[in-house]
Amino acid sequence: MIIQKTMLIFKYLTKEVLSALFAITFVLMLIFMSTQFVHYLGDAAFGGRYNTSIVFHIMALQVPYLLGLLLPLGFYLAVLIAYGRLHADREMLVLNSCGFSEGKLLANTLIMAAAVAIIVAILSCWVAPYVAKAQKELVEKAQSEPLIETIMPGRFYSLDGGRQIFYIESISRDHKTIKNIFVANQSSANQQKEGNDWSVTSAKQGYQFEGNQHLLIVQDGNRYEGIPGDNQFQVQHFVKLRWLIADQTVNDINSPDVIPFDTLLSIGMSDPQNAAELQWRISLPLSVILLTLLALPLCKVNPRQGKFAQFLPAVLIYIFYANMMFVGRSW
Repeated sequence: MIIQKTMLIFKYLTKEVLSALFAITFVLMLIFMSTQFVHYLGDAAFGGRYNTSIVFHIMALQVPYLLGLLLPLGFYLAVLIAYGRLHADREMLVLNSCGFSEGKLLANTLIMAAAVAIIVAILSCWVAPYVAKAQKELVEKAQSEPLIETIMPGRFYSLDGGRQIFYIESISRDHKTIKNIFVANQSSANQQKEGNDWSVTSAKQGYQFEGNQHLLIVQDGNRYEGIPGDNQFQVQHFVKLRWLIADQTVNDINSPDVIPFDTLLSIGMSDPQNAAELQWRISLPLSVILLTLLALPLCKVNPRQGKFAQFLPAVLIYIFYANMMFVGRSW
């Protein structure tokens, strides 16, 4: 009979916590996915790093990684909200008077936390590396496409750390010909000097050179070379000119975040970056347990205060804890 009552109470608590967990995680996912979408769309539309058609593929690959980050926070807030409501409505007082002690509450909550921690461990330790590798390979493949397949007319693009600036007014429907081109190049030999040499090229039209994705052929234009602020410029008119496009920054597909968890364990602490990545992956499931132990005393509120009385200090504590995790990983 006692076991049956305990199971009923456990199911009730689990329902309250999980319903809050799903709602909170869903809202957090929407917020973070929207932020990431704007970031990747900006890279595609304004940075010319890749075609906008792959943005949704990249976002889909972000879901497992974001879930691994957000589930600890979601469960922490779910416990605060669910148990805070029980305290505010005096349901927890009724459970205590029926023999459901704080020790049993802790045990039942830790069972739920352990289940969430296992899911987070799977996502952060095993799923995230494969997703990160697939995402970087997708971006690398997209960046290897011809430049005129990714750029949008009417916008300025910066390459090579700002040492190459280019602009096109229009592009043909088949993405073969571009018109009214502006290109500004900084001389790499004088980067450390004041008054760097710049060359500015304008042309009426151009096209991608077949066989070389980083070579444009521009036609019927002028080229100006000199130092900004100096009146001595060299002016050249050309019929045809080859322009070499700077390589775009490509993600390192061999970085620690794509190394499988088993490989990281075998490597151990020999390399600081690998050690930091290993500790980061382990810290995420552990944070579920630690935050649960922290949430239980914080959720105790006076009925007159309301169920959200401890919400603000609990969030501030999490912000400090999460920031220390990120700082520790960076160090």
